[in-house]
Amino acid sequence: MEGRATEVKAGTLRRLCGLIFLALMAEPVSPCRAAPPAPTIRSLNLCTDQLVLELLGSPGETGAPQALARAQILGLTPLVQRCTESAFCREAGSDMHAPLPSQIPTPESLVLERPDVVLDGPWGHEGLERLVRRALRHERKGNFVFHRLRPPETLEGVADQLERLGETLGVASLARERAQAYRQALGGLIAQPPDKPPHRPLTAVVLEQAPSAFTLALVRQAGFRPVGLSGAPETEAGMEALLRHPPDLLVLPVLGEGASLSEAAPQRLVLLLQGRQGEGHGGVAVLRLPQRLLLCPTTRSLEALRKLIAMRHRLSASPP
Repeated sequence: MEGRATEVKAGTLRRLCGLIFLALMAEPVSPCRAAPPAPTIRSLNLCTDQLVLELLGSPGETGAPQALARAQILGLTPLVQRCTESAFCREAGSDMHAPLPSQIPTPESLVLERPDVVLDGPWGHEGLERLVRRALRHERKGNFVFHRLRPPETLEGVADQLERLGETLGVASLARERAQAYRQALGGLIAQPPDKPPHRPLTAVVLEQAPSAFTLALVRQAGFRPVGLSGAPETEAGMEALLRHPPDLLVLPVLGEGASLSEAAPQRLVLLLQGRQGEGHGGVAVLRLPQRLLLCPTTRSLEALRKLIAMRHRLSASPP
């Protein structure tokens, strides 16, 4: 009996050793296993361009979490280098580096570039995506990832989107760090009460035909009540509504002096309302905000919030 038990134990030990050997052969363990390659990225939209640049490493930055390398960015859109529309134009065409590649996206360019990740907004390139998927279907074996990112409608959503994209692009730690810095800056701005609370809610009109939800969120967060118009600002109905019930603040998004003919009508309306100050109708404050801070919600949109809050403080301190 004792010999039989010894044989059973020896057989069990042999089988266990065999299983361990097979496991080691199937999954070799090496402390020097190479990390997966960093994904290459192509952006097809001004807003996704700037999201990518939010996660780019800063020149001379040391000790920070892993960031995107410029070599990972295969292409951005041409608009990102225009400082009238882009809050990250300097990063896209920095003096310290060669400008990042930018071109209008086409199916041919995407097939040639073969990006791992393509980023786009919620509109505009559905046909392009289908063509590229068909062209790369056999060659890439499903590795081609196309992400459609909808611009956030709230200030808090800016940080959330940055963190989600960081996870997708393999720089989650950096994205969390920069999102947290944004949240802290936002919290500091929100915590600033006016020196003298206004005797009534301050109203504001954004002089655009269809202000974005994010722009209206900025106005509300600054302590103003956005007022809608019965018509676009440049129409007769819109002008009449403003002249009858002028708001405390006119918010005028601008690309730059003389940069857009579409801004001419709101500019004339501003002059008309300001001209009423000499007729005993009271004053209307005007705040010109650069479009680069409003077109795409980014962490740098906080600069627009700072300007709006400063205007609220000024109006709150004014006599009724």
